[in-house]
Amino acid sequence: LVKVIYITEPLLLTMEGYKPLKGSLYGSFGFKLDAKGILTDKSIVYCFHCEQSFSYHRSKTSLQYHLRKKHPLEQQDAALSPEQGMAKRARITCAPPNVGGGANANPVCSRDLEPSNSNTGLLYSENNHFGDRNRSGTCIKESNDKRTGFLTDLILEVVYRDLQPLSVVEERGFRLLLSCLEPQYPVPSPSQLGSLIWHRYDVLKRQLQQCLQSGLAPRGITLCTEYWRSLAGCEVGASGRLFFTVSAHFIDKDWRLARCVLQTRPVPDIRERACGSGFTQFENLIAGPGQSPPDLPESWVALHCAGEALKLCIQEGLWMEPVRQALSEARRIISHFQHDTPAAAALIHKAEAANKAGACLVLDDPGRWATTINMCESLLGLKWVVSSVLEEQKAAPNLVDHQWRLLQELVSVLKTMRIAASFLNEDINVSISALMPCLHGVFRVLRQHIAESSCPVARGVMETVQSGMERQWRLGEEEASLDSPAVLSSFLDPRFKELRFLSPHARSKLHDKVKELLSAQAQIEAEEISREHDKGGDDEKGEEGRERGVTNMRLINSQSTIVHLQPPSHNHVSPVAKTMYDILLGEDPTVRMPEIHQQLENYIAEPLCKRSLSPLHWWRSKEHRFPAVARLARIFLAIPTTAVAADRAFAPRETTVAQRRAILGPQHLDHILFLHQNNDYVEKLMGGSTGHGERDSDRNGAKKTRETLYQSLVSYESILAFLLIFWFGTRAANFI
Repeated sequence: LVKVIYITEPLLLTMEGYKPLKGSLYGSFGFKLDAKGILTDKSIVYCFHCEQSFSYHRSKTSLQYHLRKKHPLEQQDAALSPEQGMAKRARITCAPPNVGGGANANPVCSRDLEPSNSNTGLLYSENNHFGDRNRSGTCIKESNDKRTGFLTDLILEVVYRDLQPLSVVEERGFRLLLSCLEPQYPVPSPSQLGSLIWHRYDVLKRQLQQCLQSGLAPRGITLCTEYWRSLAGCEVGASGRLFFTVSAHFIDKDWRLARCVLQTRPVPDIRERACGSGFTQFENLIAGPGQSPPDLPESWVALHCAGEALKLCIQEGLWMEPVRQALSEARRIISHFQHDTPAAAALIHKAEAANKAGACLVLDDPGRWATTINMCESLLGLKWVVSSVLEEQKAAPNLVDHQWRLLQELVSVLKTMRIAASFLNEDINVSISALMPCLHGVFRVLRQHIAESSCPVARGVMETVQSGMERQWRLGEEEASLDSPAVLSSFLDPRFKELRFLSPHARSKLHDKVKELLSAQAQIEAEEISREHDKGGDDEKGEEGRERGVTNMRLINSQSTIVHLQPPSHNHVSPVAKTMYDILLGEDPTVRMPEIHQQLENYIAEPLCKRSLSPLHWWRSKEHRFPAVARLARIFLAIPTTAVAADRAFAPRETTVAQRRAILGPQHLDHILFLHQNNDYVEKLMGGSTGHGERDSDRNGAKKTRETLYQSLVSYESILAFLLIFWFGTRAANFI
């Protein structure tokens, strides 16, 4: 009842008016029919791909040669059986027999099969005339519209997940791929993609606002700013346009540390002129400890990105003149072997003789200290091989002995810093609670290296790094560090709550400070509940206030830093009216919220958590025991160590995400970065909520998982089965 035809390429010459050859060349060559559909000349065949004519005497050698030379892809598919072709391509076209009438009628004609303008793929028409024309055409159109929506959603995900420009749909290779997979698919233009991106951004933004307003703890948000340059549309050698991205860090109701991008905006030209040419120069303008941006809102505290601050300390030590000279000579030697072919060949030969065949020299990036240690290690590993080659060829001077010793000392120093970076890069240490224990550990190790080192230059480098760390984080000032959110966060981390880097006296004062914060927090919560009852629960004003808290990023104008909303101090709480008992007998100690303080004492007495465990997992299981302390921990543990993701902050090279972001144009840049960072997190949150229905309606009612989506795109057999059943139901109902 149904004939299945395997088509490997849309035909330049339609099959209407031609009788195809039988056998392996079916679909590639055929005889021409006259106006009445009668075959008149069996000695000439025509190629359906290029319209060339050939003499035919029942020998297919010349036809196969033409197919192999001019159409190699079609020649490969012609050698396959129909079953193999279906398994390979899964692209089929079905049509009923005798369409168009006549004994010699072509099974597929232009009325029933409209070939697309693409190269390969499934060819079917919405105007098939078999069965009930209107009903069959409607079903195919609905299926086509559904598949078109799926493909459009996938293209959108390619854009914002992989940070591709909107113009990717105009690239030739991308269009060839789509035409091969889905020839009938109308590829959207960049402007249409931009509209769809904005729509999805608007939906996701409303969902994120809903999640933040319902699940975000009061004063539990931290804003981070990152400055970066876009090179899209810039000339060669230009510095690019400066942008800044604001992201929010918080701990949600399930005790998961979340990072959501809020906005990306271009920096005004006046800031770019202040920055000069180069991102590093702009980073040097980071405010020092205790300094806040001039427009920082009240009760907000500016912190340093640990990755940038640590880099500044290390670069300050590497900027010493003897170190600069030694590193410059090392770069010159490595460049010599990279550009001199005979020297490189001699180095490889001698390295193999020394059982170091896989070793190679690595050149560093002067702006990234993590690459400097790799360069020094590679050069020290081939020290005797390099010295031997340089001595034989006498093409470049070698390092002197004290420079070799200096590089060896630098490796030990930089290894310590690399260990610290690896520690802060772990998922369980992304919170600022791990920063102070890590810094004090680095400080202690550097002190040991200074005592053991015999190189005065290396000691000077370590002392410079130590002094920089003291300036950045006030490591030697215990009294001043008690007000630091990093120290409070370390106390609220069950792994570091002993605060071994503080003296017992400082620890006692910190406990008193935490008691004041708990009392102030409880007092403010009680006052807010009282005001809500007095006002009758004015939801609109509450929503406006929460929305202002979420969009505070518009008020921040700092340089690559972390801005944290500080919990109120007990000193700012309005005093409670005294009763006659308080006047005559003094303050009642039982009124000082003993339950909250008892929770704190129980938390201090709790055994330490293992260092390999996540503090957020610990709090999720212990929140019911210390609810007041848990609310405070939710605020301080949400502060990240770095303003960007830790793997990017400590990466030795520029990450792929940063490279792709730099080539995006300014149009829809904010929307693409917003979707890139927030889509997975919001979808995870909305998975079990009532808002999932709204999201599904915005996506044409599709309630399929990603696996089902991809399966529907490739299940051409299901479409064929549907058409078969439908045709049987309309034209052969009596058999069913």
